[in-house]
Amino acid sequence: MAEVRPRLLLSLASRQAWPHILAVAHLKPERLMLLHSSDAEESRKPAERLKKFLESRSFLLEKGHTNLEEVPHDRFEVIGSRLDELVGEDGDDIVMNFTGGNKLMATAAFRWADERGIRSFYLERGNRITWFERGGNGLATRTESLDGHMTKHLDPVALLRCQLWSSEVEREGEKLTLKSGVQNLAKEDFLNKANNQPMALIDSEGIADRKEKAGDRLELATAAVLLHLGVTNVRRSLRLKVHSSTGAGPLPHAEIDLLFNWNGKLWLVDCKDRKPEVELVHGLRRELPQRLAPEAEELLCRLEEELQISPVKVLKEDLVAINDMAGLLGQVICVRKSPLPNEAYAYAQRNRIDVVLKNDLYDGLHRLLHGDRPASADQLAKLVGQR
Repeated sequence: MAEVRPRLLLSLASRQAWPHILAVAHLKPERLMLLHSSDAEESRKPAERLKKFLESRSFLLEKGHTNLEEVPHDRFEVIGSRLDELVGEDGDDIVMNFTGGNKLMATAAFRWADERGIRSFYLERGNRITWFERGGNGLATRTESLDGHMTKHLDPVALLRCQLWSSEVEREGEKLTLKSGVQNLAKEDFLNKANNQPMALIDSEGIADRKEKAGDRLELATAAVLLHLGVTNVRRSLRLKVHSSTGAGPLPHAEIDLLFNWNGKLWLVDCKDRKPEVELVHGLRRELPQRLAPEAEELLCRLEEELQISPVKVLKEDLVAINDMAGLLGQVICVRKSPLPNEAYAYAQRNRIDVVLKNDLYDGLHRLLHGDRPASADQLAKLVGQR
């Protein structure tokens, strides 16, 4: 059921930007009031970044239609009186979004809205809104689905800047879009070009690494597939640096292979077009004499153990990056030439990291973007055997 456009949307600000962006895109309020606490890192600065994003680069709100207002974060009763002061007597066409803030702020805002007869809601993961409304039988709830694709026009770099708090963008990277007419190619023709000449499918704007890397083709092929599946644009080879107030700033600390916006989430793609590192030890063993000195054998075993841990360490780094970049509504995809070791794959599953193999690139990404179940570990192993 479509909601009547509210005159004013009240939202509790916190580090998570997506609940506010999705709510504004869905409800299209005339005005937005971002309620933040005095905590600069957790609330005030995120609210400032969100206001700048909504009014300048997203076209979701007109300039000057977002207000920032401070409310207490640790005084339950005072929050209600502060909200009365901000809103006044007229509560018509007002909606409260209590998804953000700390638990005390959210509880106080919810109680205030209920006492004033103002509709309120909480945005769940999976783009589901739970509404709280007063009726003849008291307080009632209902759920409503939110279409995350209504935000597909939003620039992933602008979304990234809105969410980042411990880092900043050092290089925006290369903006990739699909060439005219490519969308009409048959799947087989498209895949043949994606695997062999991906740049024949893509228009690029901006700067990636000037020197070609061994994994460039897989990154470009992955970007081409994402664009063919409906993603508006993909950013390639972004670089992040630690946030600094100085002009020069520190050196980059992370490079993002691919970044894109899809269905109300920011997605990070990590591409590796090489054999697992542990296979290097196996190859070295084949080249060495069959009988090694005990010290040499021990060193090889230790090296093998360290390299088996390496895929898990990469996944952990991806999780840290996506948490900084997109908060709770971020998603990681690992595109790999070879399957992950069992322990790395188990870690990926427990942490909602999706794994797609190179020879299942189109169908694997289609499953992820369009809601089908991702491939299991056994299915991935079979796919490797079909190469």
